Amino acid sequence: MNEKKYDLIPEEEDKSTTNTIEVNELYNSNIEKPGKLRQISDYTANEGEVLYIDDSMGLHSLGNPTEMYSYTLHCYSPKIKTCKYFTKDDKKMRTATMAYHGKRKQVN
Repeated sequence: MNEKKYDLIPEEEDKSTTNTIEVNELYNSNIEKPGKLRQISDYTANEGEVLYIDDSMGLHSLGNPTEMYSYTLHCYSPKIKTCKYFTKDDKKMRTATMAYHGKRKQVN
């Protein structure tokens, strides 16, 4: 699994264009102005390794760098109600409501 971590730089603080992704709109974010995502790390984990991130560390993306199937398990404690996500296609950040599922039904 490949993990890239980013921090969000408000437009007025940005002095660089290297390793950044434009953010045109921020929805339900604590940063009200557009800015850029700056990549701060790029790490490829080996099988069985644990990757970790929390809100203070910024945003991250996960991807499979191989042709093989891969699976991820995401654990949240305490459970989170919403999560921010970014789409590179339209360069917008949005907030999604999280859903949790037990063995036979959705858990609130």
